[in-house]
Amino acid sequence: MSSSSQFLIRIDKDLKLSAQKKANEELGIGLGTLTKLFLKYFVGKKTKSTLAFYVGDQEFDKILDATLRSKKAKNAFSKLSKSI
Repeated sequence: MSSSSQFLIRIDKDLKLSAQKKANEELGIGLGTLTKLFLKYFVGKKTKSTLAFYVGDQEFDKILDATLRSKKAKNAFSKLSKSI
């Protein structure tokens, strides 16, 4: 069984609101999910050439697709759809 952990970051309020809006409108996900995707990409990246990623990057798109198709994500989407 995997364990989970939380972390807290402080960012400018306007940046947070803009990022939430963009993540929701363009990707249909929240900042927590976007942050997890970034961390999975960062940890799994084989080269040290870059830290940043962008939507449209084929490698990132594959990771995003695999994450969204995972059993955990499917269960979360199912629970969410039942609560709406």
